Amino acid sequence: MFENLDLGVEPGGLLVLHGPGGSGRTTALLALAGRMRLDGGAVRVGGHVLPRDGRRVRDLVAVARAEPALGLDPDLRVRELVDERRWLSRRLSRAQLGEAFSVLGVDVDHRTLVRDLPPVEALGVALALALATRPAVIVADDVDRGCPADERVRAWQLVGRVCRVGCTVLAGALDPPASGAGLDPAPVLVALPRRSHLPERPAAAAEEDGAGEPAEPDGTDGADRAAEPDGTDASVVAVARAAGTGRRAPRRAPGRGGRMTAIRLAVLELRGFRGPLRRFVPLVLCLVPLLYGAMYLWANWDPYGKTGHIPVAVVNEDHPAETRQGQRVDAGAQVVTELKASRQFDWAFVDEAAARDGLERGRYAFTIRIPADFSAGLATGPDTQPEQARIHILLNDANNYIAGVMTEVVEAKLQEQVNSAAHEAYVRGVYGRLADIGGKLDTAAQAAQGLVNATTVAQQGSSAAAGASATLRSGSTQLADGAQKLSQATTQVHAAATALGEAAPPLGAAADAVVSAATLVTQGVDAVHTATSTVKQGTAKAVTDLDHLAAAHPGLGDDPLFQRLQQDVTAADAAAGQIDGHAATAAGNAHAALQQAVGLRRTAAAVQQSAQNAQTPLALVDSGARSIAAGTATVSTGLSALQQGSVALQTAADQAHNGATTLATVIDDGKKQVPVLDSAQLEHAAEVLGTPVAIDRSNLHPAGVYGRGLAPFFFGIALWVFGLFAYLFLRPVNTRALAARTRASTVAVAGWLPAAALGVLGAVILYGVVSAGLGLHAAAPWTTVLLLTVGAAAFIAIDHCLRTAFGTAGDVLSLVLLILQLTASGGLYPMQTTPAPFQAVHPFLPMTYLVDGLRVTISGGPSSHVIRDIAVLAGFGVLFLVLTSLALRRRRVWTVARLHPDLDL
Repeated sequence: MFENLDLGVEPGGLLVLHGPGGSGRTTALLALAGRMRLDGGAVRVGGHVLPRDGRRVRDLVAVARAEPALGLDPDLRVRELVDERRWLSRRLSRAQLGEAFSVLGVDVDHRTLVRDLPPVEALGVALALALATRPAVIVADDVDRGCPADERVRAWQLVGRVCRVGCTVLAGALDPPASGAGLDPAPVLVALPRRSHLPERPAAAAEEDGAGEPAEPDGTDGADRAAEPDGTDASVVAVARAAGTGRRAPRRAPGRGGRMTAIRLAVLELRGFRGPLRRFVPLVLCLVPLLYGAMYLWANWDPYGKTGHIPVAVVNEDHPAETRQGQRVDAGAQVVTELKASRQFDWAFVDEAAARDGLERGRYAFTIRIPADFSAGLATGPDTQPEQARIHILLNDANNYIAGVMTEVVEAKLQEQVNSAAHEAYVRGVYGRLADIGGKLDTAAQAAQGLVNATTVAQQGSSAAAGASATLRSGSTQLADGAQKLSQATTQVHAAATALGEAAPPLGAAADAVVSAATLVTQGVDAVHTATSTVKQGTAKAVTDLDHLAAAHPGLGDDPLFQRLQQDVTAADAAAGQIDGHAATAAGNAHAALQQAVGLRRTAAAVQQSAQNAQTPLALVDSGARSIAAGTATVSTGLSALQQGSVALQTAADQAHNGATTLATVIDDGKKQVPVLDSAQLEHAAEVLGTPVAIDRSNLHPAGVYGRGLAPFFFGIALWVFGLFAYLFLRPVNTRALAARTRASTVAVAGWLPAAALGVLGAVILYGVVSAGLGLHAAAPWTTVLLLTVGAAAFIAIDHCLRTAFGTAGDVLSLVLLILQLTASGGLYPMQTTPAPFQAVHPFLPMTYLVDGLRVTISGGPSSHVIRDIAVLAGFGVLFLVLTSLALRRRRVWTVARLHPDLDL
């Protein structure tokens, strides 16, 4: 901006840099005051060398006016500027400031606004405020700005009065002072040519904008260095203070005074909004969160509760159908009836052509078409292969995409209603079939009970037959034993008769022996007769028992084995009768033979003949006894088979009875499991099973309407947008405070506090209007206000830091950060649904914690979340205030880029 300057000025002298705008006059003055970064050369001020001793030089040099870097705020009153100077220089009193005004002869009404002051009086106020701090050097630019020719002399006379009190003045003007100004000593005049363009910034300046002054590389003051060919090059300006003056800028007051200064500067910043329109700027700023947040919430407070205003076309092409059981199904009409009753949307029942045309032209949000086979599909429900009924929903995202999203709600409702109706029909059909099955089970139960009764009778008969057969078998065994004994006895008799026949020839000689033998034979024949009578009685009893058995069990009469047994027993009985008859005859003969034996002694031939006659019956008796034994053995074998058959018959009868009993029990149990319902019970069952599952949905901390759930997100956006707007109207930094060597932290807080106060007020207004107007009704209202206060303060601290550190580019960064937080703060959708980069930055964004905390304070939740969120937001605020303070420490020295930014709002 300037180059090849080599000049000097004595203490109490006047240096005038004059030249047209763009000649680098302001830049040179700021460089000589230690407030512009030097790219080459050196400046010596009272023994201190720039850039090495920049801080000490700034303590010696006060800048009265060097716009656009430093100047008086036109919207403040003189009194307010005086108070500001006192706050920035804690050791100044009103009396000292009044003395400075008196020395310069400046007499203005302190209630006057700076913009209403004449140019000379405005210059006088600026010089008086600077002189009151007792600096060694004062810088005043644009001395003759806005002054007519006759007033310029007065302006330079004010500058001369400053020099006469021993203060060196470095002045800048369009033209050099006129000779009539009476300046003594004579000023050092330096003419600066107009530059056709602003030079390119050197590389060093481009690397670090606003950095502090580094020490010279070789540790020297640079006084003997030659001027650089370009750049900002001041060779030497020697300003020697008079011995003993020692005037320096008052030191900053620590502690509570710094905090009070920040508050007073903040209030002063807000007082600067004067004028017909400017006075409304704070109010408008306070309404920015309301306009943004409340408008969005108002528009989106309860969209799902107002779907009844959305026009939807319904086309019913369905025809009634019947199930195979004859039940009539008219599902299309039922769906239409339920849609009319729901009033969920603004239904319009039209034909297909009208619905399609309305959807294309935007008259309908979407269309619902019930096809012609809808009822027919539902009617196949009870069949073995049921078909699925369908309803067609047609959308047009070109009209409104969100309206299409809302169809998911009506789609679920329609499916639920249709499924419920279909289930009711199915349940009614199933219960009807169950009723039929119940009737058939009654018949089966009766038949099963009859079968049980029949098998019980069969079981009893088979048991009796088995007992009788066992008894008969026992009797046949006894009969066989008796027959065997009879056979043995007749064999013995026959042997004896044979022996008698053989002994007949010698009868004559042994007549006495014959008599004795005849007596023995008579006795044996009597025994045989007794045995044959016993056999005859046994066979007769066997025949009688078999007849009784046949009479008791008619079925046995058809049994071949039983018939054979009867025949054998009857034959045995007949044979026994014959044998018994023969035995009786033999007994009589034996007695006769005995008588004859007596006569045998008279005749041997008669005895022998009698013996031979007795031998033949005995042979017949022996043969009959053998036949009886064989017959009884056969009867015993048959009766054994009969007993086995009777046992098998009894076992089969038991199994049949058990099977019949089990069958009857199973049928009875099945019959009990089939419900028997009356019409009312059937109606209730159809209703319950039509919708078998009832979902109980509860919410620990319900948000309620759609807008109440989105309020935390919109509140956060509104407060951030306020920060963007605030520093379009508010100054992020009070440059007079920055030039006055006030603490950087005080300057930072002073720049942040006005916007923070308006932001907090705007947040409270937003919350109040949304609560009263829309019915937000937070669960913890006072905690909500506290969280909004901390969030607004933190957001504004971030915006303030970005604007202070990067200027206009900071607003762009703040906007980018807002866009990032819109996607990564979790205000709309769960973070798990967002891409991984957004999930990664989510915990590091301040809006994340405001949204999370407001959800708890509005809808309810754990207080630990609120405490954490308030702590994190407060940490963000403190962190960025500290960063702003660090940035301000490096911005006490101006650069060309700050004086003439490439982009400014």
